[in-house]
Amino acid sequence: MLTTRKNTRKNRGGLSFGVLGKICRHHKRTPMRRLFFSLLLFASFGLGTSWVFISYRGGDPLELIRQQVNQLTNKQAISPTSASQLASGDKDSIKSGPLELIDPNEIESHEPTAEAKQAIADEPPLIIESSKMGTPTKTISNSDGSKTVIVAEGQIDQQEIDRIAGLQTLVSKPSDLQITDETGKYALLSGVLKSYLNARLRWSNEISALREVVIKDAGPIGWSGLYAGSYTIDRSGDIIEAYGWITINTHYFKDSPYFTDYVKLVFAHEYGHHYTQYYKWVAADLDAGSRFPNSYYEARSVPKDGIMVNCSKSWVDCDSEIIAEDYSYLYSGYGYHAMRSEHGLPGELAMKNWLDNIAANIIENSQDSLAPSVIITSPPAGIELSGTVKLAASAEDDKAVSRVNFFINDSLVSSVTASPYQTTVDTTRFDNGSYLIRAVAYDTNDSTADVSIAVSIKNSLVAAQVDDEIPVVAFTKPNGDSYNWIDGNLILEAIASDNTGVVKIEIYINGNLSATSNAMIIARRWKFITSPAGEYLVTAKAYDVLGNVGETSIKIIKS
Repeated sequence: MLTTRKNTRKNRGGLSFGVLGKICRHHKRTPMRRLFFSLLLFASFGLGTSWVFISYRGGDPLELIRQQVNQLTNKQAISPTSASQLASGDKDSIKSGPLELIDPNEIESHEPTAEAKQAIADEPPLIIESSKMGTPTKTISNSDGSKTVIVAEGQIDQQEIDRIAGLQTLVSKPSDLQITDETGKYALLSGVLKSYLNARLRWSNEISALREVVIKDAGPIGWSGLYAGSYTIDRSGDIIEAYGWITINTHYFKDSPYFTDYVKLVFAHEYGHHYTQYYKWVAADLDAGSRFPNSYYEARSVPKDGIMVNCSKSWVDCDSEIIAEDYSYLYSGYGYHAMRSEHGLPGELAMKNWLDNIAANIIENSQDSLAPSVIITSPPAGIELSGTVKLAASAEDDKAVSRVNFFINDSLVSSVTASPYQTTVDTTRFDNGSYLIRAVAYDTNDSTADVSIAVSIKNSLVAAQVDDEIPVVAFTKPNGDSYNWIDGNLILEAIASDNTGVVKIEIYINGNLSATSNAMIIARRWKFITSPAGEYLVTAKAYDVLGNVGETSIKIIKS
């Protein structure tokens, strides 16, 4: 039989070579067993433990060696405590050597292959063209006076709403997520998505409000992913809680060799909804019918005009969908953005900073609780006007007034961006008759207040005076004499004023006419990806009713 004793020396080299030699000679006619001993000897160098001396005294050495190895390897198995120490970088639990400890997230970086990225670029996942993200699906009045609002991209039934409302989940990190595979085909997908969220996507406190991710083959129903959410408004108007859930429809890519990549990308977009809607609702108290704050549009370099709070215009012009795609583009790893051709790509530094700090950014820039106030101070109501007259208003806001626009009926006369809010208008531009003079004040979040007075215009039929005063025009975005364009789309905005009224503004780039607006304000988006690097001279020209022209220029340096 074999007997063992403790090795009193700290021998980490393995079994006694002499003893192994005797054992091998004993089994010289069994080459398979000699191979086993050789492998055992080789493996022994990798076991970080003290071995034993083994002396041969007869019996079946192979079986006894097996038993001894099992005892030793079981004894040296990493315990849960030591495993956590390894993960946290506790070097005391392992001897130092040429190998460095690895963050577990480095092992699963979820970096997509070039082939997967190309496949997705060639055939993107199907989107919901009729998304209703900005429109409440259902509003429920509760017994305590609060209201619960359900919002979803697509159609959801009451049974689904009730089921999700009844879920009791405790989620503080991605590994806690409840992911339900209704197909029964993708046992590993739950772990993949949890690891992907943890390693690649941006998440924080909002993860506690994601109640479920459902994987299902919903058939050819027109979408690959769907986000639905619910928030409760108390009697004072505060949004006090919110939660959401995600559904992924595998139907359109279930046979693709890049199935997992498609699932990840769809999940990234839908989690982008959850991430941004949660803070919009809970942190900023902005309901489904409210836009994201101005700071988002500034960070995104996309003009607010033309972007809708819902998808009544189109999916690509809904701010909730654009920001979800921004999130997916910046964090998913696939480099895909569904609105790239319409709105360009988000600037990585500015947009990532806004999303990384969304809770603070969205609160600091959310809608004011108070709208501005405005009164017209000149002319007095009911007066008869002739010739050139002054229009003036007084405006206030709890934060700041951004501008006051003056109208005669529906014709914009002037936009004044600083106090005193006043301008002049030549009434001979208008036919004699009754009119409304209107002043509209805007705060920094585009909340408005307006006031109007009734007046009449009566001018004698004489030749109009010669006007030699040229319009004044200035760039408001960007401003200054030059601008270094590093990344992201660029907003060009110019505003003009004139004593007789501005009828047109034009924008020229290096002498070439690029845009025209028959108003006092012009705003255009300049796409980063389609513009070569270099210096550009951008000029704005403003025209008054008599053809006088004023202009200003700014140098744009694109890197």
